Amino acid sequence: MTVWFHAIWRMATSKSGVSALELQRTLGISSYQSVWTMLHRLRQGMGSGTKNLLSGTVEVDETFFGGPRSGIRGRGTTGKTMVAVAVEHAGGKALGRARTLVIPNAQSSTLSGFLAATVESGSTVVTDGLNAYHAATTRYVHDVHVVHGSGAPAHELLPGVHLVISLTKRWMLTTHQGGVQPEHLAAYLDEFVFRFNRRTSKVPGLIFYRLVQAMLNTSPAPVPASSDVTEHSPAFTFLPSTTPTASHVAPHSLALPPQKMPWRKGPPNG
Repeated sequence: MTVWFHAIWRMATSKSGVSALELQRTLGISSYQSVWTMLHRLRQGMGSGTKNLLSGTVEVDETFFGGPRSGIRGRGTTGKTMVAVAVEHAGGKALGRARTLVIPNAQSSTLSGFLAATVESGSTVVTDGLNAYHAATTRYVHDVHVVHGSGAPAHELLPGVHLVISLTKRWMLTTHQGGVQPEHLAAYLDEFVFRFNRRTSKVPGLIFYRLVQAMLNTSPAPVPASSDVTEHSPAFTFLPSTTPTASHVAPHSLALPPQKMPWRKGPPNG
């Protein structure tokens, strides 16, 4: 049990999160798979429970996660995972809470479901003017900031949501070395959002308490197979044995006379 509390404390109080390799060294556990499974259960706890809806002015956009691909860029890309992202304004340039969801496409029905589960009805939803949002925002005040043809980059017209997207991708590339597979992406997003929404907390113990509380309210989930481990586990390369070309001899330094070492109490060992 103390091992679990140690893992929860590290997960809750580390500003950038903790990788399985780092936690494995800290806890002294020999099995990488066991440590990764512990972290994955904590991520599931971070994404569980009832979440309050975002309100006020909320920026919404979609992005893709995955390595570089040749071909079409943007919403027409293939071989990547689409994620919807929303973040609320907190006055001025400050941002409030964020929400993310892995989605299969950017159709109106999909985006409508994301907004219904994320944003309070009557709020102002700021988008880039994608046609699908017109039908998806009937319950909201739709504020359109058209990117295409405006001459302004998307991160200037929708600065809040693009900041969250940028921070999420940077976090995955640094803490987890980009080793997040699509089938586990949702859990990693839950971890980032949990940490982002509590970034201003001055009491680490309260975040620890919230995570313990979330874990107690989380139903047991199946443990992923060892082949599903997403982060980079240590790779060992065994070099082929070689036959020495000469007989083993003592290094030349051993033939030198002993050096004076006044810090030693006794005579130097030959």
